[in-house]
Amino acid sequence: MNSPIWILDDGPIGVLAANIDISSVGSWPTGHFAVANQTYLDAQPGDTCSRRDLILAESTSGERIFRKFEIQMGSTAAEILYNHFNANPRNTLDLAELETMSWILAEDADAILVTFDKRAALTALAELGRLRVAHGNELWSHLFGVGLITKEQLKTLFVKSKAKDQGLPQQFPWQHRSLQVDI
Repeated sequence: MNSPIWILDDGPIGVLAANIDISSVGSWPTGHFAVANQTYLDAQPGDTCSRRDLILAESTSGERIFRKFEIQMGSTAAEILYNHFNANPRNTLDLAELETMSWILAEDADAILVTFDKRAALTALAELGRLRVAHGNELWSHLFGVGLITKEQLKTLFVKSKAKDQGLPQQFPWQHRSLQVDI
């Protein structure tokens, strides 16, 4: 599987965790999926979607499928996070998206922020440029295309994503209709 790192925000990781067999994720390749530290912290046992912590714990050969990255104080990413984005570590609203954008910019990473949050998507588009931000449906399409999820799982993820989405029009984006999947 040749692809960038897909960094999932809280919404997409929740939809994925709630709607696929988590044990199947253990067969996915490592090194292609990540979450920001704040997304990881928000997904601890007892959160509103208790399965997020389970999907984030999945691993193969001792390596987690969804790796967590942290912004280290004094790093270039921290400078971007706190000086450019003016992030407040006591206010965790939007912190995961800002951590992700800071990390991508500092590391010049071949990575894509996957979010349902319209404001975060627009900010990421302005800061990171095209092809560095995606809707969950784009990731689901990719997962289906490389054989990591089934057609039935794809349909379910599309439907469940619509309920969480903050920016899609009534019909799914044009590129997703090209999959010719009846949902």
